[in-house]
Amino acid sequence: MNCISWNCQGLGRSLTVQTLREIIRSHDNNFIFLSETHKSDYYVDRVRRQLGYSKGYNVAPVNTAGGLSLWWRPGFLVEVTDFSKYFIDTRIRAQGSNEVIRVTWMYGPPYGDEKAAFWDYWSNLQIINAIPWLVIGDLNELVEQYEREGGSHWNSSRRSYLRTFISSHSLLDPGFKGQRFTWARVEDGVTRLQERLDRSLVSESWLLKWPNSCLTHLARVGFDHNPLFFSSDPLVTKRKSSFKFEAYWAEESESFQIVK
Repeated sequence: MNCISWNCQGLGRSLTVQTLREIIRSHDNNFIFLSETHKSDYYVDRVRRQLGYSKGYNVAPVNTAGGLSLWWRPGFLVEVTDFSKYFIDTRIRAQGSNEVIRVTWMYGPPYGDEKAAFWDYWSNLQIINAIPWLVIGDLNELVEQYEREGGSHWNSSRRSYLRTFISSHSLLDPGFKGQRFTWARVEDGVTRLQERLDRSLVSESWLLKWPNSCLTHLARVGFDHNPLFFSSDPLVTKRKSSFKFEAYWAEESESFQIVK
């Protein structure tokens, strides 16, 4: 299974759609998960079809804030078992197979007043350990201090919601390739703060079945968040042509700031 996860921070910009098109062209995938679409279901579905995905499931934004969208290609049976403005929980089975996997496409609450309730819910949820489980997305949480660079002083005594969640379900980090951090705050061309907010986690049953599972932090050009590319078996994944800088990106001031 190959999937792309990205906090695109608004699907309305032409740069966002063009970047997504290039990522799709460069990385063979079955699923795409987008958070912070900021757009109506009608608009998101139109973009989805333009980019070649016949199936999809949306969680509409509240006014223009948030918004989740999951896209997939033919050949998979997808059951959405639960959802909210912060996640889409799915059971997935390839057509012709009896094997079911669980994938939770997650966008962790960015604000403190909702973090505790969200992570308490997930930490206390009863899980069927036999079903391979993948959690992927912008979790908006850190596990350790070294996942952050710059900004204000790290409060080592603050509650670690993500560490509790990982421990509660014996989840594992399959590791990653690429840049160390997946989010950056850039001001006047200077990176003020970097954090690893976006990640994947897998259950022991997942890693036993797909021990080579790996996450790649793709290039962050003109955006705050790196897109993620997850592959359950990268050794056999057919990689398409490499990711390239396109001329149209130069038309966007954000990308110029990053590239220069």
